[in-house]
Amino acid sequence: MYPQRDTCPWTSLDNTGTSLDNIGTSLDNVGTSLDNVGTSMDNTGTSLDNTGTSLDNTGTSLDNTGTSLDNTGTSLDNTGTSLDNTGTSLDNVGTSMDNTGTSLDNTGTSLDNTGTSLDNVMTLSHNLSVAFFG
Repeated sequence: MYPQRDTCPWTSLDNTGTSLDNIGTSLDNVGTSLDNVGTSMDNTGTSLDNTGTSLDNTGTSLDNTGTSLDNTGTSLDNTGTSLDNTGTSLDNVGTSMDNTGTSLDNTGTSLDNTGTSLDNVMTLSHNLSVAFFG
C-alpha cells in the first residue's frame, strides 16, 4: 500500500521574460535650441545731431565811431561757428546677440534597461510525494 499526497509538483513562480525594459526610451531634446537668431541691439542711425546750431553773433560790434576811443568794426563775431555733431551717431548696426544653432541636444541618450528582467524561471514549490510503507 502506497498512499500518496501529490501537491502540484510543477507549481512554479515563473515570471519568464517579464522585464524592466525601457527600450529606446530616451531623454531626447533633438534640435531644441537656445536660438536668438538675428535678435540684435540695433540703434541704427540714432544720433546726437545738433546740425547747424551755432553761437552766431554776426556783426554785433562795439562801435564808438568818431570817439577818440575808436574801435570801428571790431566785433565779437563768431559767424558760422557752431556746435555741430552732424551725423555722429551711436550706431550698433547689426551687432547682435546671436546664438544660432547652439542647442541643448541629448540626442539618443536613453535610459535603456533592455532585457533586464525579473526572471524566476522554474522556481518550484515542489512537494514530493510522501510514501508510506506498510
